[in-house]
Amino acid sequence: MNYDAPQWLFWILLGAGLYIAAFLTYNDVKRKLDDIGEEFFFEHTGISVTTKTGDVLINATFRAKPSVIVDELYLEIKGIRFPPSKWTPFSVSPQYTNTWTFKLGETNKDETHIGKLIAKIGKKEHESREFDVYA
Repeated sequence: MNYDAPQWLFWILLGAGLYIAAFLTYNDVKRKLDDIGEEFFFEHTGISVTTKTGDVLINATFRAKPSVIVDELYLEIKGIRFPPSKWTPFSVSPQYTNTWTFKLGETNKDETHIGKLIAKIGKKEHESREFDVYA
């Protein structure tokens, strides 16, 4: 069976193919550039210090590109989240370091726990690496 397609069909298929190729290339390049351009990293620095009242002082450093505002910060131990005693949101542009006080209450005093910091930026949560917390 032989069929001679009309000449205009070639141009329509060529145009549609070029449009799809350009669209897919644009989305791929945009996704890669967005991944490269955005960076957020934080971790606790040094050793956690415990006061006589049972409060734990933790120093942490944040780095971000572009600048972000950290809305919430928690210390998580055994799945329980502890907010800092005094809290105000802060801006990280490009680096921010501070010390926060966490009240652990009666959580296994005189023990070492594995903890991590959790920072919320908007609705997204970021976790630090795990570290030892001396209660």
